[in-house]
Order: sequence, then structure tokens, then C-alpha cells
Amino acid sequence: MIDKTGGAGADAGVDGLLAGLREVPNVHMVVVHFPLALLPVALALDVLGLMLGSRDLEVAGRWCLWMGTLAAVAAVVSGVEGADDVHPYVSDDAEALMTTHMKLQYGTTAAAVGLSLWRLFARVPFPERGRTVYLLLSIAMVGNLIIASDLGGQMVFVHGVTTTTITTICSERAALRPRGRGGAAAVRRGSCRRATRSSRSRRGPARARGCRSARCPDGGLRAEARRRRRPRGG
Repeated sequence: MIDKTGGAGADAGVDGLLAGLREVPNVHMVVVHFPLALLPVALALDVLGLMLGSRDLEVAGRWCLWMGTLAAVAAVVSGVEGADDVHPYVSDDAEALMTTHMKLQYGTTAAAVGLSLWRLFARVPFPERGRTVYLLLSIAMVGNLIIASDLGGQMVFVHGVTTTTITTICSERAALRPRGRGGAAAVRRGSCRRATRSSRSRRGPARARGCRSARCPDGGLRAEARRRRRPRGG
């Protein structure tokens, strides 16, 4: 007996390959995992290297720190860019968490950059002078990272930022696009990323941070979407 649904299932599987990544409107939620892993691992390798007297562990810790710092910079840049898209849609509580989260992660990134430069200009894998100060700064950096990341988790899992919020943004922006150039079909494939970029190009240099009224760029999109959804006549 021939399974006539096999072909459709195979097509659906191929079509669904990395479908979640294609729908991501901002890479922050992807990039952020790298500094979360690399910076604590760098600290752990440094401590183990000092305890065991292993130069190889210290070299590995240095490379983890450098890669984690680059990832932290990318996470900050993408996070600021993504925040501009969701500010008009979040609650006051989520807005406060987002502001604190951003400020703390600025501190994490600044500390990572400073420690990376320290290791870069040191002639040995781990600095011999100021070793205690270095370790204390590294511990403070990782602690700050953990606290700030917990705030980020609260934004996502408690307040729905980048889940419920992104769904609303994508739906409203896709509804405003001409059907002949994407329209309803764009909602199914990459609409969120393209619609976000399209809206960002409309804003130009203006920022919608903290703005929730119809005068804001995104607020205007929301108002226009409501007008189009409103039944005509009657």
C-alpha cells in the first residue's frame, strides 16, 4: 500500500527546517546565549588553571573571555535595536525591567571589555600582577551577568516580551503591508523579520523608546491597523 501522505510530510519537514530561526525578528534572543555560557566558563577555567597550575586552562580561559566579550557586544547592540521595536507594546512593569536589564548588561559588557584588554596586553595567559583584583572583577562581572539575565528571563516568561509582544508586532505590521508584495503570505514566512526591518526604515533616525501614543512611529502603525480592522458601514 502506497503512503500518499509521505511526500507532503517530507515537504513539511523540509519547509520547517530552521523555521523558528527564520521567524526571529531580532538576533538578540540567539546571540545572548553565547556570553551567558562563555563568560562564566572563562572564569571557571581561570580558577581551575590557578588551582592546578595549568597554563593550558589559563589559555582556554583567555580565549573564552575574548569570544564571550565579542558575543556580549553583539548581544548589547542587537538588544538595543530590538528594544526599540517592543518599547511601544510592553507594560510599565516590563519597561522598568527592560531598562534595568539594559543598564546591568552595559556594566557586564564594559567589565568584559576591560578584562579582555587586560589579558590582551599581559605577556602571560593569566595576569601575574593584580591577580586578586582581576579575579574579583571577573566574579563581579559574572554575578552581574546572572542577575541581569534573570531580569531578561522575567521579561520573556512573566511579561511576554518577545513572545506575545512580538506576535502582536508582526501581525500588525504584516497587516499594513500591501498584499501584492507579501501580504498574508508573508505572515507565514519571515514576515516578522521583514516587517520589523520595514518599520525600522520608516522611523529613520527617530526612536520610539518608551513611547506608547499614536504619535509614535509604532503607535501610528497600531492606530492604522485598528482602523483597517474596524468594520465599515453601520
